[in-house]
Amino acid sequence: MTFRWLVESVPSSKIRLWLERHAMGTPIGSSTSLGAFTHIIGDSSKELSIGENCFIARFTTMLVAGSRLDIEDDVTITTGVNIVCHNPGKFKKPYENVTIRKGAYIGTGAIILPGVTIGEDAVVAAGAVVSKDVPKKTIVAGVPAKVIRKL
Repeated sequence: MTFRWLVESVPSSKIRLWLERHAMGTPIGSSTSLGAFTHIIGDSSKELSIGENCFIARFTTMLVAGSRLDIEDDVTITTGVNIVCHNPGKFKKPYENVTIRKGAYIGTGAIILPGVTIGEDAVVAAGAVVSKDVPKKTIVAGVPAKVIRKL
C-alpha cells in the first residue's frame, strides 16, 4: 500500500510510468501519460490494461479490485474521473468489468460505474454518471448519463 502511494505521488510522468510498468507490473502502452495522484486500487498487473497513446489526467481513480478495466488506444480521461469496477454490498454482481474503447473521451469529474462499456470515439461529458453502455460515436451527459447526440 505504501509503495503504491509513492508511485502515485512521483511528480515526473516518465518516472511514474516506469515505476507503474516495471515495479507494479501494470501493462501500459507507449506514449501514454499517467497524471500525478492517479489512484489504482487493486492488482494493476492482472486487472488493468492501458493502451497506446492514452492520456490519463491527475486525480483519476480506478477501482479495479476483483474485476477488470481495459482502456484501449487513444483514450483521454480528464481530471478527477472515477472508474468503479467493484460494487461492495448486496449487489447481484459485485464485480463487473469496465471497457473504454479506442478514441473515447471522458470529461472532468465523470463517474463510470461497474459493467459499462464506453464505445469507440464516444464522449462522456463532465460530471456525467454513466451506468449503462455508451454506443460508439455518441455524446452522453447528465445524471444518469443520457445520449445527447450522435457524432
